[in-house]
Amino acid sequence: SHYNVYWNGQYSLKEGDQQLKQNVKDDYSKVLRVYNYGNKTDAMALNSQMDRALQKTSVCVQKHSMKFNGKERVRWIDDAYLVMAKAHFFKQDYIPAKRTFNFVSTEFYYNDIALVSNLWLVKTYIETKEYSKAIAMIEQLQAKASGIKKLPKEFYQNFDLTVADYYIATKDYAKAIDYLKSGMLHTNDKDMRIRCMFILGQIYAERGDSKRATEWFKKVTRKNPSYEMMFEAKMNMAKMGSAGNAKELYKMLNKMLNDTKNEEYIDRIYYAMAELAMREGDVNKAIGYFGESVTAASSNNRQRAYSALRVAGILFERNEYELAQAYYD
Repeated sequence: SHYNVYWNGQYSLKEGDQQLKQNVKDDYSKVLRVYNYGNKTDAMALNSQMDRALQKTSVCVQKHSMKFNGKERVRWIDDAYLVMAKAHFFKQDYIPAKRTFNFVSTEFYYNDIALVSNLWLVKTYIETKEYSKAIAMIEQLQAKASGIKKLPKEFYQNFDLTVADYYIATKDYAKAIDYLKSGMLHTNDKDMRIRCMFILGQIYAERGDSKRATEWFKKVTRKNPSYEMMFEAKMNMAKMGSAGNAKELYKMLNKMLNDTKNEEYIDRIYYAMAELAMREGDVNKAIGYFGESVTAASSNNRQRAYSALRVAGILFERNEYELAQAYYD
């Protein structure tokens, strides 16, 4: 019976985690974080699942915990505490989360679960921006893990990704690269592998390495990512493009224009085509595409402003002041 109670708590936690992954929104204008736990509103939407996880695991601990000689003898109690800590984490109640992760790693120091709990403590420090504590714990775990032949599965699959997330959170992108690459090999989560590929594309783009960035974005497009990530990967490929591969990129962008799923993004597609034309040195073609972008941007005021200012600047430089003024207005 104690296992059933624990299992129900664990099931609620997984259910909440899945819901978060489906509902949380990524900001593609920035280098993505490895893990996106959402904002406070996203966390509040998980309250029913996380409260149920807390309730079930509390019952499990209260009714079934048995200690002899200072050691817990019931197999699922340490797991129940870990689920409790994770539920607090997903609710973004970081103080009780930290307290419980700390408890698990000290109380069950003799067990594999201590490593997993400390890994979640690192995640908590990253979310609360306690970066010096996060890196200190990362170094401690690296030293510990190097002496263990068979690491716990959850730790093995997530450690490098968590370190990569730390370096992205602290904007030390160069150091994240190797951890993203090794983390991709360790995880069995297909979506996470695709996400890492996308982030690598973003980091190489940030570093001005268009060739490598394009390679990673291209890999993303071949892996059947979510619609949104596919779109953003293609847009980034267009951004990285040059006169050398312009023909191939125009073909891709025109195909995107004709796809009804992309209707709300037509303004962005024309903008990408205009920038590509500028890199080719075809200013007249670019002006036409910028104009199309302004016309298409009916609801996206930010994109309309970008496109209008860009074309106005070009027209102004060509002494076409009246036309430039129209776009500035």
